[in-house]
Amino acid sequence: LDVYNFMFDYLNGMDGLEMIYSEAGFSFDDKTSQDPGAHFVDVTNSYRDLLKDTGNLGEFFYWNWVFDLWSEVVLPESLLKKYPQYRTILDDLLPRLPKDIGWIDASMLSVIQMFGPEIQARGNPGLREGVLLGKENGFNPVINCFWYMNPEYSLNMLPHPYINRAIQEALYSKNELKPDGVCGYRLAPPCRFLGDYTFFRLASDPTLSQEDIMTELSGILCKQTRKRKNIKRAIGHLEEFWLNHDYSTLEKADKLFSSSISEGDLKSLKYINNGTTFLSYIVKMAQPGTTDKQKKELKKELYVRLKSMYIFQGITSDIVWQPESYAMFNARVDLMINQYNWYKTSRPDLVDRNIYPDATSKRTRLNWQSQHEKHKKNDWGIGEMPGPLTI
Repeated sequence: LDVYNFMFDYLNGMDGLEMIYSEAGFSFDDKTSQDPGAHFVDVTNSYRDLLKDTGNLGEFFYWNWVFDLWSEVVLPESLLKKYPQYRTILDDLLPRLPKDIGWIDASMLSVIQMFGPEIQARGNPGLREGVLLGKENGFNPVINCFWYMNPEYSLNMLPHPYINRAIQEALYSKNELKPDGVCGYRLAPPCRFLGDYTFFRLASDPTLSQEDIMTELSGILCKQTRKRKNIKRAIGHLEEFWLNHDYSTLEKADKLFSSSISEGDLKSLKYINNGTTFLSYIVKMAQPGTTDKQKKELKKELYVRLKSMYIFQGITSDIVWQPESYAMFNARVDLMINQYNWYKTSRPDLVDRNIYPDATSKRTRLNWQSQHEKHKKNDWGIGEMPGPLTI
């Protein structure tokens, strides 16, 4: 509290404080673990009081942050056996938290997308839609966090439009969850312009189509009307690549971006071009059959190319001793290759709604069997099943 006293005073005048429950600290000691819900309620009330004491009028937002998932999937079974109160912590919290605090949570679609393999490995326990829990228990306002924008691995700093996924999440939010608002979660490298713009437009108008968004993006990024068509095609190819992971599709996007940059265009276009080039190397190195020798040559080639890129040259020049710089670059690239292979096989860009057909605050076991069945039209919640996009 002493630390936060300084922080709240320093940030006097802020509009609101958002606290993820885990920032309160998981204290797995015998005393706290007898009633961990009381611990989190105490933290919430203490921070709210501290806001007032430091003269801050900002609202307090409580991030429930997939608490069911943590209790049922993430926490080790041995810990839950020792402290069974962590199994029921969400139910213990709901009636005790003040209702005039904002409630933020990631939707079940984001939970499926980001944690699907972990849920299955834990025996597929019943989970609840956290956004609906907030609404039904009287919290205000209730916010759906578009967690699919997850920036917590290096690969996601590279261009990823997320147009179809954003449409899916926006329609799910508007038609089924009906929260008071939405928020996005991401860091701020310039390569993220495509995904950021898509999120903000769909947050304000969930009825926009992929065609609408690509048309707007190309118009903003490029001043020359004659080149906008190629920019739009490049964005479409990049979106398609993340759906089908066909390297040739990514290569088309990279070439179209590179050939369409002119003086006076938005800087973001150059950054997106740089990021797409970087991504193309990662994907090429991740292709089955790429030998260690080929990978080594591609790394050397990429290292040289990054030296001329405004947003990536720091990877090659922050450390003045080149052997050290190259070693860190090499480690970063290997990490991205591993993340790409992991993402490709276990984190699909779209969520199959057969897995979770109806939003509900009741405990529901997810229907993973549907992944192995033939998909029908509308399975993806956006009108058409994914496939080659019409540009």
